[in-house]
Amino acid sequence: LKYQQSQDLRDDLKAQKKVSKELEQQVDRERAQVAKLAGVVAQQAADLAAAETAAEKSRKNADREMAAARSLTENADEFLESRKKLEDTCRDLEREQKINLVTTAKLEKELEAM
Repeated sequence: LKYQQSQDLRDDLKAQKKVSKELEQQVDRERAQVAKLAGVVAQQAADLAAAETAAEKSRKNADREMAAARSLTENADEFLESRKKLEDTCRDLEREQKINLVTTAKLEKELEAM
């Protein structure tokens, strides 16, 4: 009976060792998977950081371009205003020139009449 109990205990111990070894192997596989996932997460974090940096650069470029566009719009508005003033001045000068031509013609006729 004791021999049978000893044999049973040895068998139980052997089975327990087998289960322990299998569990250790499973734990090792799980650790390897966790390490692999940690590497993936680290890469994704690095990619995200790079994307955030690129997005910030893009935002800054867009801000600069918007400022330049606002400046160009302001310059265009000033140019159009100056152009309108110049056109008005040209019309005034053309009117004065016509008046001067008429006056000159009258003066030339008066001079001829003398």
